[in-house]
Amino acid sequence: MKPACLLAGLLVSVGCGGSGNSGAGGGGAAGSGGTVGGTGGFGAFGVGGGSSGASGGGGQAATPHKNLYLTSVPVDQPPPNLSGFVGAWDQIDPTILAIGPMVLGFEVAGPVQTAASSEDTLTTPWNVALLRTVSPPLAAQTLSGDLTWDITVDQSAPAADYFTHIHLVAWADSLICVLADWTEPAPEHEWALFPRGKPSQPVPLQSCEVPDGARLVLELGYTSKNTHNVLRSGTLTYGQGSSGRVVTFSQDVLFR
Repeated sequence: MKPACLLAGLLVSVGCGGSGNSGAGGGGAAGSGGTVGGTGGFGAFGVGGGSSGASGGGGQAATPHKNLYLTSVPVDQPPPNLSGFVGAWDQIDPTILAIGPMVLGFEVAGPVQTAASSEDTLTTPWNVALLRTVSPPLAAQTLSGDLTWDITVDQSAPAADYFTHIHLVAWADSLICVLADWTEPAPEHEWALFPRGKPSQPVPLQSCEVPDGARLVLELGYTSKNTHNVLRSGTLTYGQGSSGRVVTFSQDVLFR
């Protein structure tokens, strides 16, 4: 133990306990913590070093969130090996793929944007991708519970018969698990002819254990249930100006 650590009440810039790399406690002025913060350091960085002194990985406690928002802010650093859509979509237009993943964030952000795609296939059901989003890094945890959402969508014609389809996965360097792959049932959840918030029913999530640093990847689009070869389109609105833009977990999701 450093001599300065005997004077815990006076210690400000020198953390007590092991170094961050040893995983034996918070250490140093930067507070790079181990699994649990050390016993010293009562100054600017709190007990055990780091900004919180109670958790590892940089000394920062995990932050719980239930609501995540469809922003129009591009993801700066997509997860490794995530080059496109993950779900088994029947149609991904090049213009949709070019949009790139958007941040699935803790608050609404970015200007209002739309993603639209048309189809004229006789095949039903037909799943059309519109948007992919990526969350900030997760803390290690087991994900479970239910998912609901309220998103702004519309279809171009009454006979389009479009319904929200979502594909939610946990991703690290590769796919960890599929949490949900769901199409809203007919008829009460059919999209309207003008942009409006479309709340969902609760969708159960597959229980999944995720490692620290994994991401949520949420893909959204529509399932066409018509059998006409007439060109119709579906549109998703996202960003600050959209009335519906939130997905909600029934249980806290921990982010680092």
